[in-house]
Amino acid sequence: MAPVFFTSFWIIDLLADARYCFCMKKILPFLFILVLVISCGGSSNTNNTEENNDDDTPSPNAGLTISMTTPYVSATDIDRVNGNYSETGDNPHDGIDFIPAKDQMTYQAVSSGTIDSVTLAENEHTGNWQVGVNLAFNETYTVEYKFEPMSDSTSDGTTQEGYIQVSEGDTVATGDVIGYLLLKDDYSHVHFGLRKNNETVCPETYFDSAAQTSLTALIQEDNPSWEICN
Repeated sequence: MAPVFFTSFWIIDLLADARYCFCMKKILPFLFILVLVISCGGSSNTNNTEENNDDDTPSPNAGLTISMTTPYVSATDIDRVNGNYSETGDNPHDGIDFIPAKDQMTYQAVSSGTIDSVTLAENEHTGNWQVGVNLAFNETYTVEYKFEPMSDSTSDGTTQEGYIQVSEGDTVATGDVIGYLLLKDDYSHVHFGLRKNNETVCPETYFDSAAQTSLTALIQEDNPSWEICN
């Protein structure tokens, strides 16, 4: 816009100095205002275009199907799987519960993505404190972690919150540390789940082959008839 702006001033100045028309002195202020309006309007449109381009930037994972590794670093970090994913029976379960082998075991990002939320909350059914971490792979897939020390102590809830290593808005890569679990009970665990279009789904087919093999072996140590999803 700068060349147009200064060229317009040059034309106005030239016509004014020529003094070929007496009325030029009267219309000169109006021409000046018109040039300003055109210049400002162009600048505004440019800024709006830039803002719109920023808003339309797609997610790095846009359009992709999630492929996940295990939420644990090593199978030896897990003592047992206390519950698998199930849509049947008297007690449907919308995820997999991993009980660690010892206190403060590491749980990792199963895929790349953005941390959508980190929330400390009191379970309305048990009164126990838990920290939920949602990892958005893209607009379609969201991974859910619930760090559950199985304690109704506010202090334990605060401690567990401090063991979380990510914050809302963080970008993570596969294998990055999500957090450590505070072990306060024999059933302290991390509940792991997957949502597709905001609906809970069986995660089995979304794990890569190595993860499926590792998970199945871990689950069947104590429950030979179980699969990742029943």
